[in-house]
Amino acid sequence: MGTMLSWNSQYSIGVEKIDSQHKELFDRINILLNAMKLGNGKEEVINTLDFLEQYVNKHFMDEEQIQRDTKYSGYDIQHKQHDEFRYKLKELRIKFENDGINTSLVISTQKEMTDWWRNHITKLDSELGKHIINVNNR
Repeated sequence: MGTMLSWNSQYSIGVEKIDSQHKELFDRINILLNAMKLGNGKEEVINTLDFLEQYVNKHFMDEEQIQRDTKYSGYDIQHKQHDEFRYKLKELRIKFENDGINTSLVISTQKEMTDWWRNHITKLDSELGKHIINVNNR
């Protein structure tokens, strides 16, 4: 199956709400990757993409709200990266619609999504986790 996003403790940032949303995101990304790999029809894959996109937007909104509430200094870079990922999803939708689904798109999507989330969570979000825990312990 190649690399799917499987949850492990390295992704935990120690903030329950964010960790559980990240787990849900991993599930939804894997559902999308599976739909692409199984050669499901374009319409079905786009529905799966919708399902992922809705949750991504909810998660980013929640996470940014927490950042504003805790006066997090990394808010701008977080917001910028979140917008980048939203843009990636839009680009992906356009590729699906124009070219359909082929092996190279499956491989590149999988790599982009897994790399982006691993990177974002282990770097930016783990910093955010430390900040939130700090604020909550004051």
